[in-house]
Amino acid sequence: MSATAVSLSNLTKFYGNHHPAVKSLSMRIEPGELVSLLGESGCGKTTTLRMIAGLVRPNSGAILFDDIDVTDMSTEKRPVGMVFQKSLLFPHMSIAENVGFGLRMRKAPQKEIDEKTERMLGLVQLEGYGSRRVGQLSGGQEQRVSLARALIVEPDVLLLDEPLSALDANLRVQMRDLIRSIQQQIGVTTVFVTHDLAEAVEISDRIALICDGKIEQYAAPEDFYTAPESVRVAKFFGTSNLLEGNAHGGTFTCEFGSFPISSGHASGKGILVIRQEEISVVIGQPRDPGDVSVVVEQIQYLGTKTRIWVKPGNGTGSASVQLDASPSFRPLAGDTTTLRFNPRRIHILPAEVRSEEPESSEKAENSVSTVKEKS
Repeated sequence: MSATAVSLSNLTKFYGNHHPAVKSLSMRIEPGELVSLLGESGCGKTTTLRMIAGLVRPNSGAILFDDIDVTDMSTEKRPVGMVFQKSLLFPHMSIAENVGFGLRMRKAPQKEIDEKTERMLGLVQLEGYGSRRVGQLSGGQEQRVSLARALIVEPDVLLLDEPLSALDANLRVQMRDLIRSIQQQIGVTTVFVTHDLAEAVEISDRIALICDGKIEQYAAPEDFYTAPESVRVAKFFGTSNLLEGNAHGGTFTCEFGSFPISSGHASGKGILVIRQEEISVVIGQPRDPGDVSVVVEQIQYLGTKTRIWVKPGNGTGSASVQLDASPSFRPLAGDTTTLRFNPRRIHILPAEVRSEEPESSEKAENSVSTVKEKS
């Protein structure tokens, strides 16, 4: 299979006279890359995927596969394979007939169909299932057959529209690993639509976070955690610590103290962004100049960790931060303790971003991070 670049240029799609589902969306997917379109329901990610597939026509903008404009090309002529949320298999056909369907439509020789079908069933770990019927398969097996059917025609671009959302948690993880393994083996350019944060992070080379029909950030998964481009992105990826203050001369000052700026906005009013796991409790160590004295507000024991909410050492002011400490650390409300902010993980956003960004309802519990108490 060839590796194809996909370029989207100012794609816009309206449904009737309503608010646009996709607004001037532009991005480039490199050959052989697996990119996830991530976002909440109704954000425009599936509409974007369907435009790439040719199932939906954009009102404006262009879609290029390498240097070929396919914007007006019919779905049948586009070199794409697609797997939907539901398997959409033909119940009257055997599994082998379902997998080989695309080749039969292209009038390929039967010997070629049989050989490629057998190879595809092996690829999706369904050897020996060719003679079975759809009703004899589990949901995960049905999606494997759908994946084999999409790949057998050797598409330049593989499109996956929330193919795992109907599966239970264990099957989702197994299928996610299988999809990523196959994608890396064959090197096909892949676009994966999901609303599941953990799924996108674990499967993707890059993620496009889509909000209200626009790309909020397009980057490698780790960049969303270490260098979010807006408060909206930070919240979507589970950062609850957002502290207003001022940046000046390489230092950011807020109610909790002054911290060296590691990345982001460097001058003027801003918002300090730091994840819970990048704040640790300091016990039995020499004090560091950047250590912060705090008053414990609230404690929540969660089995594998203790979640703590704290205020600055004087106990006044509106600012507070949240951290996850060792489950053995069980302070009481009103206790004082010392925290250390990881200086390499402090990221500063300009203050004006905050007023523009409503809080996402997507929670970070999908993304599990381990926070170690410094001792």
